[in-house]
Amino acid sequence: MKTLRVPGVMDQVRVACDFVTNLAHEAGMDEDFIFQCELSVDEICTNIIEHGYHHDGSQKHIEVVVESFADFWRITIMDEAPRFNPLTSADPDPTASLEDRGNGGWGIYFVKQYMNNISYRYENGRNCLILEKYLSA
Repeated sequence: MKTLRVPGVMDQVRVACDFVTNLAHEAGMDEDFIFQCELSVDEICTNIIEHGYHHDGSQKHIEVVVESFADFWRITIMDEAPRFNPLTSADPDPTASLEDRGNGGWGIYFVKQYMNNISYRYENGRNCLILEKYLSA
């Protein structure tokens, strides 16, 4: 298990992404696996800073925990924002015309497409989003 804790500000999103991608490279993961994990971490951390911390997270943190198991990776992202479960929001409709599509919800939609399992819990005053990605198809 590897852990990174960063301030909840935008310039730290890249640090969180690099943390995950470097671990994936070291573990010999393929480029698709790495891209999908990186995009997911980027999206979740950006949403935390924009919507949870309202761009005022310098005194708050985001913690990223990566665990490697025999057949999957688990990436847990924790934050100190008000309780929010992104999994309860309705997915946008990818078949709708561009004029009928809303602006929000696309990031978590793509995370759901890339990760094999996603779960949420709130514990010890923190949101915990758990992303699991299988090592083989």
